[in-house]
Amino acid sequence: MFNRLVLHIYDFLSQHRTWRIALLVLAIVLPGLSALRLHFQEDIADFLPITDEQKEQLTRYQEQNEADKIVVLFSLHDTAQTNPDRLCDAIDAFVEFVSNAEAEADVSMLHKQLELHYQQVPYTITAADTIRWDSILTREYIFDEVAKCRAQLQLPLAGTMAVAITHDPLSLFPNVLNDSKNNSFASYQGYLFSADQHLAFAFVPTANNKTETRQNARLVDSLQVIVNQLSAQFEDIHIRLNGAPVIAVGNSRQIKKDSAIAIAIALVLIIVLLLRSLKSWRSMLLIVAATGYGVLFALGIIGMVHPEMSLIVLGVASVIIGIAVNYPLHVLVHRQYTSTVRQTLQEVISPLIVGNITTVGAFLTLVPLRSVALRDLGLFCACLLVGTILFTVIFLPHFTFKTPQFESFSWTSKLINRTSQWHPENNRWLVGTVIILTVVFAWFGRQATFDTNLSHINYMTAQQRADIQTINALVGDAVMPAATENSVQIWNTYWAVHREEVCSWLHEAMTENGFRETAFADFEERLQPQTEQPDQIDIASLQAQLTKSLSNNFNYIGIACSLVVFVFLWISFRKFKYALMAFVPMVVAWAWILGIMHLTGMQFNIVNIILATFIFGQGDDYTIFITEGLLSGTLHQDDERLVQYKNSILLSALIMFIGIGALIVARHPALHSLATVTMLGMSAVVLMAYIVPPVILKLFNYCSKHE
Repeated sequence: MFNRLVLHIYDFLSQHRTWRIALLVLAIVLPGLSALRLHFQEDIADFLPITDEQKEQLTRYQEQNEADKIVVLFSLHDTAQTNPDRLCDAIDAFVEFVSNAEAEADVSMLHKQLELHYQQVPYTITAADTIRWDSILTREYIFDEVAKCRAQLQLPLAGTMAVAITHDPLSLFPNVLNDSKNNSFASYQGYLFSADQHLAFAFVPTANNKTETRQNARLVDSLQVIVNQLSAQFEDIHIRLNGAPVIAVGNSRQIKKDSAIAIAIALVLIIVLLLRSLKSWRSMLLIVAATGYGVLFALGIIGMVHPEMSLIVLGVASVIIGIAVNYPLHVLVHRQYTSTVRQTLQEVISPLIVGNITTVGAFLTLVPLRSVALRDLGLFCACLLVGTILFTVIFLPHFTFKTPQFESFSWTSKLINRTSQWHPENNRWLVGTVIILTVVFAWFGRQATFDTNLSHINYMTAQQRADIQTINALVGDAVMPAATENSVQIWNTYWAVHREEVCSWLHEAMTENGFRETAFADFEERLQPQTEQPDQIDIASLQAQLTKSLSNNFNYIGIACSLVVFVFLWISFRKFKYALMAFVPMVVAWAWILGIMHLTGMQFNIVNIILATFIFGQGDDYTIFITEGLLSGTLHQDDERLVQYKNSILLSALIMFIGIGALIVARHPALHSLATVTMLGMSAVVLMAYIVPPVILKLFNYCSKHE
């Protein structure tokens, strides 16, 4: 069906030049206009496979625990000395600079966390608490406690105790203060310091209290200017920015930088390889035109579907280009062995389109995922490949020309041609070794692990990593205490009976000790009936949900990709055994990947789990051509076609490895991890595509003879 349709289109456009030009212009203009609607976003949370509700919970958690704030750290260059007053001077200067920039800075983070803990008291008490209150709440006790409060406030105490007194003047909730204390940190003159007073902190709220990287980038840049000015003024003090928003901005910028470098390297190396292999600038330009149109087509489709796209997904563009190049490359290489363009199309259309459908289907399995970035990636890759194949089969044939035989070119071409004539299935020792290793890798592959720690794929400088450990120690105890069942009911029942009497005694004691009438208003307000628990989140529960979601995504991608690919292979070859012959190499390669990763200590993560889409999406292109070549040799005694297919497969694989391998230079852990794992996976796929189908075909032929 595909052959007839494509050939009809080719015949029509060959005879109607005006239609050909008009259709090409229309095909470029329409997606181009649609692509102009796109605007890119850089929310780092787009990588997380979470629901909108979970994302809102995460945002609330970040706000409650100051994770949405930029942290400014102050320390002396001479770490052997302590001078908290000098650090306070630097903080004061920083706050003044920030205020002049019409922003704001905060130095009371620890106090806010303490207030947050006190707000949660009605939702965490037990019946045992009310029994203790009954045993101590007398008029004499209240007068004694208020007198202690007055005495404590007259001492040069840190602000933490003052906050505790305001919220709990009667010491009814001692666990709150104990739970929120952190021995590594202290307050000095109202500022937050490390316990040894070597490090001081200030905090700056981010734009709209979100992790939207583009907005925060402007804030980080402006703060860095202030830090540079202060560093010149306070030469003895080391000032730097940190915190989740700063890390997010750094990640976004590093991904852009790494992506640009990787794509540039990939393009240069691919051009060099194509020129040395094809010896034709025109062929190279046709390949660039086909893949370039694929990118334009993808952006246009996404612009029509939804105008937003995660910019971070473009970091894998070099990998996708390495895949898209395959389609025009197969046509151009195969054209060298045919007498007419029409014959070329007739011979390569079927494997090309079937391979494209299976690859597109594999990438579309990413679309149902909760991760916005992975959904964008799946849609972008699928549309890019569709656009490339459309250009390849509709427009490219009208610009192709016959060139000298492939093997007459450079040493690169000769090496590829010689490798194409290699028949590893005839080497019993090699086949036996592959079988044994497959069993071994399959056994160990069951223990392959998944890294759910997202910080491992964050890019941070050595200084940032050292500082973030200190920051995590600061905010680590700020997680809300878990609510106890019926706590609100117990709270309301108790204070409905005792509130009036306790408040009466409290006001008498306040008057006697010289307190203002509203001094303990927060405490009295808290004794009111509580009807609804304020927004909070159990971060441990969210982490567990995230871990489960990541694991489910991993399993889903592998199963969905394999099913999609196998179904299309079965439909294409029409016989189960031929579909199996093309599918088994990918299964064997997957076993090798899992086993090698476990034995070498490599782990899957939220980014490199898309390897499954490359294995089953791109790998099937190779196995389809090998299977087609083998069947052609069996049915028509035409081994030359298999060699031709192997030529294009090897050149395609080299280009793909260049595209993927270029990401090896990336400093960002996520991109580097993706490159490493994908290089391993695709190497296994190419090797298995060469070895497994011929072995299976021999097995089928042997069984047929002995039936």
